[in-house]
Amino acid sequence: MTGGARDFEDTLDALRRWTGERRFQVGVQLLRHGLDPARAGAAIADIAETGLAALLPAVEAEFARQHGAIAGGAFAIVAMGRLGSREMSLASDLDLILIYDAPDPAAVSDGPRPLPVATYYARLSQRLIGAITAPTAEGRLYEVDMRLRPSGEAGPIASSLAAFARYQQESAWTWEHMALTRARPIAGGPALCRQVESMVYAVLVRPRDPARLVVDVDDMHRRIAEQHSNPAAWDVKNRRGGLVDIQFIVQYLLLREAAAAPAILHRALVEALPVLAAAGALPQAALPVLLEAVSLFQRVELLATLLFETPSEAPGLPDAVAATLARGTGAIDSARVAADITAAAAAVGAWYETLVAEPARQAAQLSIGDEAAMSVKPGDKAPDFTLPTDGNGSVTLSKLKGKKVVLYFYPKDDTTGCTAEACGFRDAVPDYGKIDAVVIGLSKDSVASHDKFKKKYELPFILASDVSGEVCERYGVWVEKSLYGRKYMGIDRSTFLIDEKGVVRGAWNKVRVPGHVAAVLAAAQAL
Repeated sequence: MTGGARDFEDTLDALRRWTGERRFQVGVQLLRHGLDPARAGAAIADIAETGLAALLPAVEAEFARQHGAIAGGAFAIVAMGRLGSREMSLASDLDLILIYDAPDPAAVSDGPRPLPVATYYARLSQRLIGAITAPTAEGRLYEVDMRLRPSGEAGPIASSLAAFARYQQESAWTWEHMALTRARPIAGGPALCRQVESMVYAVLVRPRDPARLVVDVDDMHRRIAEQHSNPAAWDVKNRRGGLVDIQFIVQYLLLREAAAAPAILHRALVEALPVLAAAGALPQAALPVLLEAVSLFQRVELLATLLFETPSEAPGLPDAVAATLARGTGAIDSARVAADITAAAAAVGAWYETLVAEPARQAAQLSIGDEAAMSVKPGDKAPDFTLPTDGNGSVTLSKLKGKKVVLYFYPKDDTTGCTAEACGFRDAVPDYGKIDAVVIGLSKDSVASHDKFKKKYELPFILASDVSGEVCERYGVWVEKSLYGRKYMGIDRSTFLIDEKGVVRGAWNKVRVPGHVAAVLAAAQAL
């Protein structure tokens, strides 16, 4: 592929020629009906993956000439989106996340111009992206989209493995976990790639609140629909009932079911749909409808990227283009193609309504009802209590009058969501201290459990033990829950902001951890 390249620039040109020729071959096969959509998408992704796997060592070697290497360090490219699921079109850009790991975070590289670890990998990442996107005499290799990295455009260009894992476990939004269903390490250190894959798997198979999940998925779907409020007729990705709707159905079901049935995890739509149906997560009647729609939409999209530059914006088609598109989809003419797309989109839209939208509305209504049923509301006097705490201490709420109190109820020590919430409050304790506010975490765990939890995560605030559940019941947070059809009683993650006079000034139930600590802090600062 790059044999005979005289220097780094020669390597870049050679890779551009090689990928361009291979992509052209796929395009010819599509026009000759030699590839079905699934095989074509996979072939285009394999070309990109092979190109990146050849490019990365060349970039690393060029970078090392100035900055050396990090002892024991490793770097990996993680494919997201269509590259990750091997469903690319010829117009697809590359959704990437870049991960590094180093045994000593304080180390520096060993080159003529040494760099600390974080800076080293940030600059290496910039060099890599530049090598992919920079126009040479042979053009660009690909466009790159890095917005799926932790914190999006505001986040670092490369994440350490530890930071990436912490973000996904503690701070990521539901839509970011939806995106992880297509994550796939494709180049870099083999051991690091395996670690990334294991970490992603652990995130995807963790138990989730089905009601919160479906509400989050439908909310993100609504936001995307608002961004594409008037898609063109040929925009089979963003139109109502298009590929985005199928992706949301699949990703929602994968996240909902993966804890109980990890084997369902598949990245590509044509692979995931049959597995979901076999597991009982997808109705059997939906399977042929969605598979046929995927095949039609992907074929139209693949051909459209060959036939005109911006298919999503094309109001109509020249006759020759329309005829080619019709032949490529096996239709009589373009009118038949348009009718098939419309019918398939209507069927997909109906299944989205049944599987996601309607359950989301029902879950949202139940949430409103639960909030209305909270026994302690803003304006009420906070019920007093005395409870044992970590370190064999005790806490009495009424003795804290004169201070603001943040009282947060959580289900269980040292579980993913509860740890994320506790660490969020831990990191914000200095800010709460500035406004003379006390943070108290409360669960039904024992004092011994609290002691271990507090020590493990260096929590600087009180953990109160309500083993009997009396305080939980008085605050209305001991509620019936449902997980995969099983009913049980548990603590509804809730927070109460209590003012200096012991009056509740803010109440949050069914708390979502990301952003919650900041929201409570803002409310406390406003008192």
